[in-house]
Order: sequence, then structure tokens, then C-alpha cells
Amino acid sequence: MASDTPIQVHQIDAEYSLAEITDFGAQVLSWTPRGQNPVVWLSPQASFAGDTTVRGGIPICLPWFGNPRFSPAAPAGAAGNHGFAKTTVWERDDSASSLAAQLPSGQGNDLGTSQMPGNGGKQAGVGAEASYKVLTYCLSHKGGELFPHAFSAQLTIEVGTTLRLMLEAVNTDDHPFTFEAVFHTYLGFSDLRQCELHGLEHAVFLDTLTDKKASEDQPITFNQSFDRIYDSPSDLEIYDPAWGRKIWLKKSGSKSTIVWTPWNRFIKDFSDIPDQEVYRFAGIEFGNVRENAFLLQPGQSHRLAMEIGVDSLVDQG
Repeated sequence: MASDTPIQVHQIDAEYSLAEITDFGAQVLSWTPRGQNPVVWLSPQASFAGDTTVRGGIPICLPWFGNPRFSPAAPAGAAGNHGFAKTTVWERDDSASSLAAQLPSGQGNDLGTSQMPGNGGKQAGVGAEASYKVLTYCLSHKGGELFPHAFSAQLTIEVGTTLRLMLEAVNTDDHPFTFEAVFHTYLGFSDLRQCELHGLEHAVFLDTLTDKKASEDQPITFNQSFDRIYDSPSDLEIYDPAWGRKIWLKKSGSKSTIVWTPWNRFIKDFSDIPDQEVYRFAGIEFGNVRENAFLLQPGQSHRLAMEIGVDSLVDQG
């Protein structure tokens, strides 16, 4: 599935933000609101050779997530982690319509409404939609040894005052099958040890490092390795006082949230992450995995949506 040629990167210059996107995996590589530090983190040592996923950005994990041994999607053969969509070249579709009109509502969220970064959450209004640049990618899978089920997928990316993604997967086969899908988002921070993640209080999580389930009643602070799968439909906020900002994430169609960071314990396992970057990022991922995986009937589709924005802590007092 991997490409034989070096990955090409598209520079997206929108009115309120900048982004880097590649057709390889239909992956957002970075996203930076103007005047801000990067929100979507890209490793300084990421490989662009086309033989592996680019470390950082927002890889699309589909049609399974994580170690295939634990996936209800039951990939076969010599399947690798996180599915094959992230190392497949997707096809651009420039005729697709705007994401704002397509995003499903969920859990009280209106993901089609923009918020200006740093404006304290004030609505930018309908006129702000013109400031978004839209890219749409398509993937078609006819079945095969690793995943013997046919499906199509469409990913719409909007770059503007916020970053918005919507993934729609359709069962194009003649039988039902189970799949997992995740936005494997890497977020950037000044120093993760000084940050707090709000929105997962009281949510039950599986700690995959200990294989135990638990919950906590406090916001998450980072002082150790994390690899947790939370059963939660909630939106999130991450406070970064050193950079004076709050990153907020809204989601729809997602029942799982994964929080991951290698910390000092596992950073040596990643040749494409410099040691000094260990406190500069965390994986904050939305999707449907394990018991939240979806069973798709023939012709049935499922949508997964996410929006990322930034507010100034100073503006909030």
C-alpha cells in the first residue's frame, strides 16, 4: 500500500491559518493559526520517503485501529498497526462541496460553525465560511488479503479559522462487516508537563499499558506515559498556560477518545521523534474502537467529524 516515491506536501495558505497536507494517507501534516505556535504537531524528524506514515499531523486509522490482534475488525495476514489507509495515496476530488453543509450534529455540537482563534469562543458568523479552503479525498478498497471487505471512504478537510475534518465510510460490499476509524491527532504544546486536559472526568478508560479499566474525577495532567482508550462522546479542552492558549476539540460520531504520549519511558522506541520533543506533543484521538467499533450493513455509511480551534487564555480573563 505504501508509495514508491517521496511524499509531496501541499501548502495551504488560508486567510486565518496555514496547513500542510499530503495525498499520502490524505494526512493533515500540520495546522497553525496565524500568529500562533503550531496546533497540529509534526515531528522534526518525520520521514517523507513514502514507505511509512509521516510522524505527526493527523493520520487516518482505517479500517482498524492499533494492534490488529485486539481489533474487532479482524484484519488478516501480516496486518500492521492502525490499518492501511494511512499509507495509501488517496485521490483528490476537487468537485466536492463544503464540509460546513455536511457535518452531522452530535452531542449538542454545531461543528459547522466557525470560531475565530483567540476570540474567546465568540462566533465568527456565516461570513467566515468564505475564509475556509476545502480539500476532499477519496479512497476505494475492493477487498483483499488483509481486509476482505469492500468499502469507500471520503475525507473532507477545511482549513480556516478552525481546522475541520469529516470522514465518511460506506460499505460497498454484499455483506456486513465491522470496522474501526480514528483521527490519530498529534497536538503541539509548550511543555506537556504544564498542561491540563479537561472533558474526560469520570469517563471509564482502558489503560492499555496495564490492561485495566478505571476512571478519574480530575482533569488529566501529564507526568507519565499514557496509552488510554476512553469511552466518551465529550468534547475536550487543553489548557497551555505557557503559550497563553486553550486548544478545544469538538467531535461528532465518535464514542472513543484515545490519549497517548510515549514520555521518557518509550521515546527511545521512536527513531522519528527527537528526544527533546517528548514534552512537546500528545496524541489526542477521536474515533470508534474496540467495543465502540461499527458494524456496517451493505450500503450503510458512517460519519466521523472533528473540529479543532484555539482561544486565548488572556481573552478569557
